[in-house]
Amino acid sequence: MIVIKTAAEVDAIRASGMILREVFTQLEDFIRPGVTTEEINYLAEETIRSRGAIPSFLNYGGGYGIPPFPAAACISVNDEIIHGIPSERRLESGDVVSVDLGACLDGWHSDACRTYAVGDCSEDSLNLIATAEKAFHVGLAKIKPGNRLGDMQAAVYAEIVAGGCDVVRNFSGHGIGRSLHEDPVIYNYGQAGRGVKFVPGMVFCLEPMIAAGSADYYFMDDGWTVRTRDGSWAAHYENTIAVTETGAELLTCGEDCA
Repeated sequence: MIVIKTAAEVDAIRASGMILREVFTQLEDFIRPGVTTEEINYLAEETIRSRGAIPSFLNYGGGYGIPPFPAAACISVNDEIIHGIPSERRLESGDVVSVDLGACLDGWHSDACRTYAVGDCSEDSLNLIATAEKAFHVGLAKIKPGNRLGDMQAAVYAEIVAGGCDVVRNFSGHGIGRSLHEDPVIYNYGQAGRGVKFVPGMVFCLEPMIAAGSADYYFMDDGWTVRTRDGSWAAHYENTIAVTETGAELLTCGEDCA
């Protein structure tokens, strides 16, 4: 069931989202060759907690022999698509790293991701990162009352393919609010004219996850990290979005990414 949020509830999610925006702003200068993924995680967690929030991902999930997620940030490098676990791995010039974050403030969650180029990256890597972000914004433009979920999904998919990339299937965006993951499930592919209609007060996360080669994937032994089978590199871009009377509002960034 899709939970429609009141204006006050959207305000609460926005307050949570602005904490993530602050972290991403810090990471623009912090991420560089030589930094470890655990150091990125530490900065993110310290900032989230210093603003009175709780990291949404820390100790999330688990079961069936898989431990809960052990960090505040999912940090995925190169051929890691999503859910990378922070470690003492040092970033190198030319790497591509995605940082996926969640914050819970006063019981309201927000969720967002950015992919960063580390040092001097190849044109192919820069295109990969740009394609994920472009696909997000093309989808964003389809969000307005009366349009359908499939209108957005089809636009996202078309932009990914136009960028020469492959869409990661089976992983998705999602509704968000009191719970980190709510209805609806939002894949990065679909059919225009299909799916639920957007209505004001819907809040959800749109998050294109793409690969430069094949998006076929496998799980590492840690039960969390997802990697491409062919070793191709991946990118991920996400924001929390509220549907308004006239379109959409990004709750995890401002004019810097609108």
